[in-house]
Amino acid sequence: MPWHEVDEIRERLNHLNPYDRALVPDLVKLEDENFARRSDGSIDRSRRVRLYGLGISAKRYALYEHGPGGETVLRKRSEHGLGALLSPIAAADPESAADGTWIDEVWLRFIARARGMREPATPDYYRRPALSRVSASSAAVLAPFQAMNAGRSFAQQVKPANFLLLAHDDPLVALPDGLDPERLTLIAPYSNKPEEWLDLEYRNRFDGNVVAVTTSLEGSARAVRIKTYGDVIAEYGRHPETKSGDAEGRPCTRATVGLLTRLHVRASRVRHIGKESNHLEEVEAGGLRTTEDPVPEYVDVRGEWEAALPVLREIGIARLAQMTGMAERTLRSRLNHQRLPHREARKRLLAIAEAAI
Repeated sequence: MPWHEVDEIRERLNHLNPYDRALVPDLVKLEDENFARRSDGSIDRSRRVRLYGLGISAKRYALYEHGPGGETVLRKRSEHGLGALLSPIAAADPESAADGTWIDEVWLRFIARARGMREPATPDYYRRPALSRVSASSAAVLAPFQAMNAGRSFAQQVKPANFLLLAHDDPLVALPDGLDPERLTLIAPYSNKPEEWLDLEYRNRFDGNVVAVTTSLEGSARAVRIKTYGDVIAEYGRHPETKSGDAEGRPCTRATVGLLTRLHVRASRVRHIGKESNHLEEVEAGGLRTTEDPVPEYVDVRGEWEAALPVLREIGIARLAQMTGMAERTLRSRLNHQRLPHREARKRLLAIAEAAI
């Protein structure tokens, strides 16, 4: 498409611009990535470049251009899903832990595969344990290190405000006897030397016990298999776009490619949540299991029950009595607004209503 046609489309969309043009001149503006770079790295706004894109899901994408020799020139890429991990190729101290050179390498490999080009050799760090950095921000996080801290000077202890390393156990490999997958979070004292990560002393956050770890694909009867950077990167490249459908409108899978469609969503209930969270990022990253709800929820009990009543009435008193074991007289009273059911009965009835929608 010629550039003047691109500009015509942008201008048509800009007619919808509700903002002060002096403050927001373009609703769909051209970014630095749309222009060529000079040899010194500065942006040459007199020359536009044709960008190509590779998308894995909504927040996982890269933009690139073809260099003079056909090589891939990366212009922009997302870190979503990888940015929480420490850099495995450099001294990852608190100031440089977000070094993204390795993420550039990941995307260049994905792009080479998509273009049918030869991929670079697999880096050695693919075999290193994939670790995230978390802070020792609560007594629960520090508790596993009480025995280790005993007898050590304050400078040598794991203490409040220190950083810790968080490992991600592999759910597809069986755990050693005695370990509960729902009560296992592996943390270790912080180290800025990736070559040492596998040899650190890992402890289970839930009980403070030392846990042996391995990155061997076969696992071990005496050690927990933790994910490597190679594991995480392979999963990253197969991430399904769960918020969209495939060409036939079915939910996307890891194998879905091509043009995606919109999925229809029907709300079953409204949840009121606070902006506070307890380790939400760590929970979403899959490495931290917490007994605390990561997002506080404020339930509108009366409103939730009122929304479910039409569905429950449609199911009928007799059928609900069979499904719940509640007396028909009690159900009739509850469904006619005479009295709100007690908590456990209400939870059962709400679950039935939600399943019926």
